Amino acid sequence: MKFYGLTFQNVRGNWHNYKIFFLSSCFSVFAFFMYTSIILHPQLKVSELYKGLQWGLIVCDVIVIAFSILFILYSSSIFIQSRKKEFGLFILMGATKVNLVWMMIMEQMAVGFLASFFGIGIGMLFLKLFFMIFSLLLNMSTELSFVLSSKAIVITFMTYGAIFLLLAIFSALRIWKIEVIHLLKEMQEGKKETRSRKWLCWFGFICIGISYGLTTKVTMMNIALYFIPVTILTTVGTYFVCTHGLIQVLQGIKNRKSVMYRYPHLFVVNQLLHTVKDNRRFFFILSMLTTIVVTATGSVYLYFSSMKELFRYEQPHAFSYVEKGIGSREVMEKEMVEKLLRKHGINDFRYVTFVGIPAAFQLDSGKESYATVIGEDEYNREAKRQSKEQIHPKEGTVTFIYYSNFDLPPKHPKKYIDFKVLGEPYRFTYNGAYEGNAFNSDTSQRSGRFLVMNNQDFQKVSRQVPNHEKYVYNGYEVRGWDNAERLGEELQSLILKGKEEITRNNVYTYKMMKDGGNLILFVGSFISVLFFLASCSTVYFKWFHNIEYDRLQYQALLKFGMTKQEIDKISRWQLGILFFFPVLLGSVHSAVALHTCQKAFSMKSSGGVLEVIAIYLIACALYFFFAQKEYMKQIG
Repeated sequence: MKFYGLTFQNVRGNWHNYKIFFLSSCFSVFAFFMYTSIILHPQLKVSELYKGLQWGLIVCDVIVIAFSILFILYSSSIFIQSRKKEFGLFILMGATKVNLVWMMIMEQMAVGFLASFFGIGIGMLFLKLFFMIFSLLLNMSTELSFVLSSKAIVITFMTYGAIFLLLAIFSALRIWKIEVIHLLKEMQEGKKETRSRKWLCWFGFICIGISYGLTTKVTMMNIALYFIPVTILTTVGTYFVCTHGLIQVLQGIKNRKSVMYRYPHLFVVNQLLHTVKDNRRFFFILSMLTTIVVTATGSVYLYFSSMKELFRYEQPHAFSYVEKGIGSREVMEKEMVEKLLRKHGINDFRYVTFVGIPAAFQLDSGKESYATVIGEDEYNREAKRQSKEQIHPKEGTVTFIYYSNFDLPPKHPKKYIDFKVLGEPYRFTYNGAYEGNAFNSDTSQRSGRFLVMNNQDFQKVSRQVPNHEKYVYNGYEVRGWDNAERLGEELQSLILKGKEEITRNNVYTYKMMKDGGNLILFVGSFISVLFFLASCSTVYFKWFHNIEYDRLQYQALLKFGMTKQEIDKISRWQLGILFFFPVLLGSVHSAVALHTCQKAFSMKSSGGVLEVIAIYLIACALYFFFAQKEYMKQIG
């Protein structure tokens, strides 16, 4: 048999190892090809918006490549570990280390070439559908035409060809450093029972407990302060729980005879105590990667799924603008807005207005800031309608209202607050600051921050301010505004140039943010799936690292008189613990992190955290079901 034929037979013989590697690599090539085809599409070079989108997709390509490199490196390392005995036999039969290195390079290049070929081929089949979905999410006036870019094919093929070649060489050279005697003795060495220290296990749980406790104190204002200590404590705690915690649990079960001597605990626990040593650091890495990716994906999902509720709570009116001067019509004609609403079939809108007074005050930092003085009746009328807290300041006092936790309220530890109206200083007793604005905010700060006064106080101050200096708020409450996309575009066209900062077009803004969110979720889903396949596949490779040892145990149990069904049950328990331990630990970390984000950023999506974690766990369970069936075929 020629050397190339031997390489081909090796790939066939080790296809149970290469199969998952091949499928994961295929998806990586597929995602890279799709992103590159969009980046090079000629219709995305016509505006600055699309050019910015191209840069975002380039970042996605870089992330895909980084995942691919890490995945290939790790899987190649496991391939070498699981085939040491095979390499030792080749050397005994006369093969040199050069032959082994060359054989490994050709094997991985053959699988890499096939993965690239099939990944690009599948990408071509779905490219038209990908362009259609992309155009729909961007709300493009014309759909992206089907363009099969030869440049995208060449870039994808050359990129992954270089990655597979360089990493194959790097991995194969590891064989060069291994002595023949170590290759032959790899499977002869018995596995010793793993030991650990109980105090390190408890130290890990204490670190995680403290980090979880700190998350209960996190708010939008102090999230940066708590981020570093929570991350460090979680990382340190996870490391010690992964390296010592599981072993302590298994040893605790072993010491309880009433539990240990029940089927299948005796065999499962003893086997795991001998094999878990090789997986401890792997558990830690996979737990942290699961935490990072699930938290990142879940945060984006939670934000965009709760965006509608956030808009309705923090920006209650579909459209608003604030004019300076009573009757000035500085921004637009009120009749034009109402005519446009009726044009789109909206006749049950509600017009909201109030007259406020501009005020300036200094924050603790010394920086000047602005707010609008408003009477309590004007504010409470709208707050009551929205079921928000009503404010009843006594005469001579004032309460500061800010629109959300994203707005930084002033801190006044003193009893009084000083502010100026048209340069005239005023001092009032300060009642504190509260979140819960009943009107839209704008970037000019004409609306959004309010100093709510007693009605008598407001009338006194108002009499000192001429009508042309007062602010007039004009807002429209519209039912179902989140589906009135065309209305939002036409309202936006009515806004005079230079007046954008004193208007709030929630219909248009929500549409833009929703479209962007759908696009981010669509594009990010490929990266999430790629990570999921890569992480689950590395667990699958870990199983095959111990396959010879498992085969020996399988045959020994058969000699003891166990049936195949009983042995399969034992194996599923062992594989399940090795598979789900890091997944569940990472999922718990992600659940805490997502709940903290939901609370800190006032996300209103109920059950969103459980949805994200449930989807991930269901996907893992499905992967495990098929993977363990394939593995059982190999050891049986």
